[in-house]
Amino acid sequence: FLRQQSQGVVLTPAGHGLLEQVKAMLEIGETLYDAANRLNTEPRGSLTVGCLVTLAPLVLPGTCHAFTERYPGVQINLFEGSQDRLIGGLRRAEIDVGLTYDMLLPDDIAFVPLVALPPHLLTAAGHTLAERDGVTLSELAECPYILLDLPHTRDYFLSLFADAQVKPNITMRSSQPEVVRTMVANGYGVTISVVRPKYEFALDGTALASVPLRGDGITPLPLGYATAARVKKSFLLDAFESHLRESITVDHIPGMRAAVA
Repeated sequence: FLRQQSQGVVLTPAGHGLLEQVKAMLEIGETLYDAANRLNTEPRGSLTVGCLVTLAPLVLPGTCHAFTERYPGVQINLFEGSQDRLIGGLRRAEIDVGLTYDMLLPDDIAFVPLVALPPHLLTAAGHTLAERDGVTLSELAECPYILLDLPHTRDYFLSLFADAQVKPNITMRSSQPEVVRTMVANGYGVTISVVRPKYEFALDGTALASVPLRGDGITPLPLGYATAARVKKSFLLDAFESHLRESITVDHIPGMRAAVA
C-alpha cells in the first residue's frame, strides 16, 4: 500500500498484481469446494435467500423449511427487503438468490418466472365492493386508496392506474404491508395487491375480501427467483433453484392460495 494523507491508502502496482492473484486463488478454492460438494451428492453449506418483504411472511418459511428438511446439511440465512434492496444485495453478492416479482429488474439480474399472480382489489369484508365478481380501475377513482409505498412496488401499482388513465385517490401511504392490510380491513380505504394469503384476515383479526380486477391492461405479475446474471452458480444454489421450481407452481404456492384460484 501507499499511504496518502488526503486519500488514505491506495494499492501500489505490486499490490494490484497481488490482488489479482488472491482473487484467482479464492476462485480456485470455491471451485474445489463446489466440486467436493458435488461428490457428496447432497448439498451442504450456507445459502443466503432474499425475499421481497411482501412475500416473505408467506412464501419464505415453508419453502426454506422443506429444503432444509430434505438437506439437513444446509444452513439458510434470510434477507428480506424491498425490490431495490434485493437488487443491491444480489449485485454485492450479499444474497445468493431472491424470491420476488418480475418488476423493474435491470439487465444484470437474471429472473426465472415460476407462476403469474393476477392483481386484485383488497377491501374490508363489509365494503360495498366486497361481494362483486369483478371491478374496474375506473370504479376505484373516488375510493380512498391506501398505497403500499415501497420502491418499485408503488411504481407497479401506480402504473396500473396510469395505463387505465385513472388517478387514484391516495389518502394514506405505508411501507409496511401488514399496516396497509389492517387499515384496509378497518375501512380506511381500499388497495390493490397480488398476494393472496390462505386466510384473508388482517393481523388484528379483521376480515378482508379480494375482488378480481377487470379491464384491458390488467395482466398477471410473474413471481419467481432472481440471481446475479454473471455469477457462477454453486451446486447448492442449483439444488435450491430446482427446489423452488418444484415447490412454487400454479397449483401450489407456500402460504398462499393457488394461482389457479
